[in-house]
Amino acid sequence: MKEISSAFANFTQKEISAIERSEEYKLSLPLGEVVLQKGDYEISSEDMPGWLVATEGTLTLALDIKITDELKREGIARELVNRIQNLRKDSGFEVTDRISITLENRKEVVDAIVGEENKALCDYVCAQTLANSIQLVEANSPKLQGAAELEWEEGSVIKIKVER
Repeated sequence: MKEISSAFANFTQKEISAIERSEEYKLSLPLGEVVLQKGDYEISSEDMPGWLVATEGTLTLALDIKITDELKREGIARELVNRIQNLRKDSGFEVTDRISITLENRKEVVDAIVGEENKALCDYVCAQTLANSIQLVEANSPKLQGAAELEWEEGSVIKIKVER
């Protein structure tokens, strides 16, 4: 049994696929050949740390679910677009209205859309929302007077003001 277990631990995906397709599989071990029948084993997949694994039939898919800094910045940009689009709609703006956006200065927002390395994400937010400009100001700034307070991450809120 120990030899079989050791052999299984070292199988390649190709060998596992061959076992799954066959009714009978001959396994060569140092102590001799072992014949495995379909009911002698069970092949399953487990999640690996940082990966999400799914199996259906002979197909196994593993996804790397680590959130990189780049993915996090893109997610923040997309969340901003979503919040701003909802504000546009709630404010009764026309689809073609150009707007200016004033945002509460939050570290994660700055990290996502400010700076030369994030210009593409800032341009994305502007293009998706038809914004001529995005201005970041402190939460107590008079420029945020009348701003909407919207749910943000982990139960916090962010102030966003959208004007024609």
